[in-house]
Amino acid sequence: MLFSRMMMTGVLSLMLVGCGNLSHVTDEGTTEEVVWPSPDRVMFNHDGTQKGSWPLPEKLRQIKAGMNKDQIYQLVGRPHFAEGLFGVREWDYLFNFTGPDGDYTCQYKILFDRNMDARSFYWKPENCLPETKTAEYRESVPGDILFDFDSSALTEKGRDELSRVAEKFRVRHVVGVNIEGFTDHLGGREYNRLLSEKRAESVRGWFIAQGFKAERIQATGRGDDEPVVLCPGLEGDALKECLRPNRRVEITGQGIR
Repeated sequence: MLFSRMMMTGVLSLMLVGCGNLSHVTDEGTTEEVVWPSPDRVMFNHDGTQKGSWPLPEKLRQIKAGMNKDQIYQLVGRPHFAEGLFGVREWDYLFNFTGPDGDYTCQYKILFDRNMDARSFYWKPENCLPETKTAEYRESVPGDILFDFDSSALTEKGRDELSRVAEKFRVRHVVGVNIEGFTDHLGGREYNRLLSEKRAESVRGWFIAQGFKAERIQATGRGDDEPVVLCPGLEGDALKECLRPNRRVEITGQGIR
């Protein structure tokens, strides 16, 4: 009887080990700081000395935001570290590849949101997947949606619109983001440049808060440079309305296809 209780205690202890995630994962499936397990602790080595697995790159490229654990399991198998059994929202892998200079090893991490849908993906080192091709994805968001008049604080509607853009970027495995703020020509040129800069920085801060890497996000204020429309002969409200397309934030994501 005592032995049974001791065995049960041991089993429960093992079941609880790893229930917490290495990184602090938010309900949205993001983290401010990615924490990697030591490769020496990998559990995927069977009876040999080589650790990790040799995945097919084309299967790795099929992984995208919104997938559940079973779908990911079908593509790359079970996670390679002692993630735990309950409430796990962080899967880690150790992958082996062959490149022009020989074999190399990379770590891969997937974070899940509170619904256990995959949301964030990380490589160590970055851009480790071989034979990747980069692609650019451009989104132009009207400034009137993102900000109130003469303000650099994001509106609620603006945050919703950025959430749509961020979800697209996650699905497309975007690894870098460039943000450019633009104004119309009304007002002083220097004032417009400063306002566009503040607005671009506000958008950058929002992306960082959503788990995008700060060092991979650039923000620039262009002021009234590069107008989309000119609206000659108009004045007052008619001119302001006509110039609406010039008041915008352009967001370009560099991703992997």
